[in-house]
Amino acid sequence: RCDASLLSQFQSITSTLDRRDKDGRTALWHAADRANSAGVSALIDMGVNATISGPGGETALMRAIARNIATQSLITISGNLDHQSETGNTALIIAAASGDGKTVAALLAARASLDIRNAQGNSALMVAVREGHVATAQTLVSAGANASLRNKKRETAHDIAVAAGRRELESVLRQ
Repeated sequence: RCDASLLSQFQSITSTLDRRDKDGRTALWHAADRANSAGVSALIDMGVNATISGPGGETALMRAIARNIATQSLITISGNLDHQSETGNTALIIAAASGDGKTVAALLAARASLDIRNAQGNSALMVAVREGHVATAQTLVSAGANASLRNKKRETAHDIAVAAGRRELESVLRQ
């Protein structure tokens, strides 16, 4: 059982950890950016707010995905999985770009939206295709990603695969 004084101290510590530095970054954002998975886990256990975005509108989850240290617990507490950075990227687009199938699957299971497009009009599927991530593209197609969307260059995911000479991806997109 937790007494009121201890609870008050805990809340004070957590709110301090949620403060932003002069560049707009929180302790959780810093830990994720530095690929410090132990630090990310410890901060999550302390109850920090994972919904606060940092520079460029990126959340700690986005930084963790970019550094390949995303965890299910961070996905769970991140709130709006469809949050878009200033470039329009979502956590799912970032995971698709890196070919991180485990994180893509976890985001889809947590109900991240499949067809949000970034500032260039690219969806997670288009980015996975552009980067040549066959398994990730297959996961997205199987989950119902819309392969007929067009980006700002008027390209579909199939157009991107053809232009890159990625025959295996062309076949995935025909399903």
